[in-house]
Amino acid sequence: MILKAIYKKIYIFFLYTLIIIPILLILLFLRIFFKFNIVELETRAIGHFSLSVEVFLCEIHTKKVNDKIFYIWFPNSKISNYFLYKKWSEIINLGPRIILEKIFNLSNRFNFLGKLFLSEYRHWKTPGNENGNWQYFDIHNVLEVSNPRISFSNNEDLLGKKFLKSIGFENNKYICFFSRTGDYRKDPQNPHSIRNSSIYTQLKGIEKVCEKGFGAIRMSKVDKNNSLNSENPRIYDYSYSKHKSDFLDIYLLFNCSYMVSTPSGIHYIPIINRKKVLLVNYTNIAVLYAQKQIPIILPKKIINLATKKIVSYKEVFKKNLLNDDITKKQLNYLGYDYLDNSENEIYYAINEMHEYIINKSELKDFDLNNKFWDLYEDYYSKSRPKKTFISRNFLIKYSDLLN
Repeated sequence: MILKAIYKKIYIFFLYTLIIIPILLILLFLRIFFKFNIVELETRAIGHFSLSVEVFLCEIHTKKVNDKIFYIWFPNSKISNYFLYKKWSEIINLGPRIILEKIFNLSNRFNFLGKLFLSEYRHWKTPGNENGNWQYFDIHNVLEVSNPRISFSNNEDLLGKKFLKSIGFENNKYICFFSRTGDYRKDPQNPHSIRNSSIYTQLKGIEKVCEKGFGAIRMSKVDKNNSLNSENPRIYDYSYSKHKSDFLDIYLLFNCSYMVSTPSGIHYIPIINRKKVLLVNYTNIAVLYAQKQIPIILPKKIINLATKKIVSYKEVFKKNLLNDDITKKQLNYLGYDYLDNSENEIYYAINEMHEYIINKSELKDFDLNNKFWDLYEDYYSKSRPKKTFISRNFLIKYSDLLN
């Protein structure tokens, strides 16, 4: 059996070589006359083929990257949202995955091929792009000077409005809210990811928004046995709706007034349409400097297990205790644990967001906000995003954490 398996691998290798080498030679020949680059459309995860694609297309449109090259894209074998895939396919040039994926992988392995076939798309797997430089981050500030690349047809818009009317939101005044849970990308080795938090801590703030004549739609792709059970007719738990579809997953987020969310791939969708997002229970402090599209952020807190006291952000930054890669187990080993944002902290942050988006209240710098960012710049050596603020109420409540 072992020999049979070895022979099978050898057979597949030679078959692969016989097929790919002629194709590679043909592409090398064609490139003499026709300049093209290969780009991976990471359809396997919504966060990887949403805003990152938008930013790259806007960079082409504004000539921040070469707009004379023919970019040809290939999808992954898994497509996390077929409607979004359809909308991108109306804009970009798609090619056969079975061929382009092999050339793409070879180009990442061999530098001389990479120079010929790889684009300026900042892939997150490329060393140096993991934190703050991959394609999701708008390093050239193209979003503010470009219109959204995606648009809905008249029929699609009518279908979306019909659904909103069916749930009583015909005035189109609604927000979306979301919280990442352990059911998303469930990892047996890390069931308590620092990125997860309860959706229920958002409800007090969401209820207040509903009192102001807005609807609220709870979004979630996977969230088992965690329905809201809210009796408020202005709150719709779409995550448990029998009407869920790939189309509505995108349409509802694309057209909300703003979104309240924990950091996850889903929160990138509204930003494609230049809608703002309030990020609560924020953890990835190292890339905080790159969150230009996020007006208000509410970070998690870290507690010292020995003293039972919340540690200062100076200590959090110095030891890099808030980041997406650290686990609860690792934090505990270091003598720390994380604290989710409380119901009241989120309540006040949502109120700040609503005043900013709906009532056009200006977000102003004040001493505590500057103090937070000064600490951040000292430890991470990155300049703060000028239009991103830490929740004012949060900073006032925890001003001692800035010492």
